[in-house]
Amino acid sequence: MLNVGILYRSIEVISLLDEMDLTKERFLRNFPIYKYIKTEYIFEVSINCGWIGNNSNNYLKPTDRGYQLLSYSDPVDRLRTQIKDIINTSPPPWLPIVKQGRKQAKRHMSPNEIQCLESANLLEEFDFSIGRWWDELIMRCFEEDQRKRYATGRKGEYLTLIFERLRTSKKPTLVSIDVNFAGYDVLSQESSLDSDPLYIEVKSSKLNWNQATFIISRNEWDVFSKNKNSRIYLWCFCGGLLFSRLSFNEVSNSIPEDQGIGRWRDVEIPFKLAKPEQDPFGSFAEIDHNTKEEISSILNEESTFGQPWV
Repeated sequence: MLNVGILYRSIEVISLLDEMDLTKERFLRNFPIYKYIKTEYIFEVSINCGWIGNNSNNYLKPTDRGYQLLSYSDPVDRLRTQIKDIINTSPPPWLPIVKQGRKQAKRHMSPNEIQCLESANLLEEFDFSIGRWWDELIMRCFEEDQRKRYATGRKGEYLTLIFERLRTSKKPTLVSIDVNFAGYDVLSQESSLDSDPLYIEVKSSKLNWNQATFIISRNEWDVFSKNKNSRIYLWCFCGGLLFSRLSFNEVSNSIPEDQGIGRWRDVEIPFKLAKPEQDPFGSFAEIDHNTKEEISSILNEESTFGQPWV
């Protein structure tokens, strides 16, 4: 039950139960309505999510998860954890749609659900904390092999965002977090002085560069061919980090042609079509400490990124 009033009031109730010895029945009798919210609803969510439970004396007390919520200093982080717990406990109907992007999922949300996500800043312009929250939610919908592929692809997209920010001194847009069928993943610009849009499709692999391949869909190629100022960014995570960029002309010779009444749908192209760079971020004169930390975090997330949401 995603309701912003319940999210906030539940924290207050958890805090009260930590200080007072009350049974559920007595609490309901004394406080049938708690700050305009039915206390029964607060208890239903808090018990189902494992934030409170009965102790040996039958008093309602915070659980370890409840104490974790109380410990947050940032209310936004607390809200994000609460929303995560509620979705884990009672998956909403729009959960499978989130794989298509958060804008697509939002179209199927109730006003209360949208308000909860807005209060947790989860519908705002992309930053890495927002992206990782949605990534974990999306990967909840995948099997293990799909999660691993998704995680590898997202790492390449995140590195692309940093690369483009350094290259253009402008903040690029991660289009794929909102819609995954735009035909490109990142919207940047030609250079720091040229604001013409640059459409970037990102391909990533954990295989050796000479073994890795990438798939271009018909939709991706249609977008690519209509916007000649497009690039394909290749990231390889086998051993050290390898990177390359492909232009329209470099890719076009590898694209099949429709013949007769047939139309091609996907084409597989080897990474070795391009020559890799071994230090893609080394070309930038100065990289600040925070950016270095971002790059390191993305590259070293293998142990957690791509795991099911818990």
